[in-house]
Amino acid sequence: MAKKLGTEVRQEQIVAATLALLAGRDLKSLSMAAIAKRVGVAPSAIYRHFKNKEVLLDALLDFIRRKRRESVVTACVASEEPLGRLEALLGLHVRLMLEHNAIPRIVFTQIFSIGGGAKKTKVKAIFIEYVGMVAEIAAQGQKEKKIRRDIPAQTIALMFLGIIQPAAVMWRLEGEAFDIEEHAKRCWKIFTKAIT
Repeated sequence: MAKKLGTEVRQEQIVAATLALLAGRDLKSLSMAAIAKRVGVAPSAIYRHFKNKEVLLDALLDFIRRKRRESVVTACVASEEPLGRLEALLGLHVRLMLEHNAIPRIVFTQIFSIGGGAKKTKVKAIFIEYVGMVAEIAAQGQKEKKIRRDIPAQTIALMFLGIIQPAAVMWRLEGEAFDIEEHAKRCWKIFTKAIT
């Protein structure tokens, strides 16, 4: 059995275990017992932190939102240049997917389709917020005349996400045969030519 930890640490462990389990199974087949086994605690310990699967799914979405925000902050610290920030953000986006490959495959498709209205609203809010943050970086580049001003910043943000979202599907379908990091590098070159 796992040692007793603080609430936040244990909740993070539970969310991480859930994401790891979702990498290899369907959301509908996910059980609190399987999560407890993965964490190394009794199922009752899971229920002390999350009263049911719905609350746990909310925590998963909160985790994704937090990771997206952290990535944007990290990218903005990594470079003063808007293009440098976007490039750093792309790398962080890919890394997050590699670390938690359930995010693109399960969370945004299955939670969105079976999670009900509140979950759909939350997924939409996460997506809109992330697009907005990327668009802000693009808009800064436009102000500095380093990114084309004839393309709306939101369009640039959606193009940016288009580098990775379809690639995530291919990566899930082909596994290691599809090099998502190499794909991102190739697309980055094309993307920068298009927006500068």
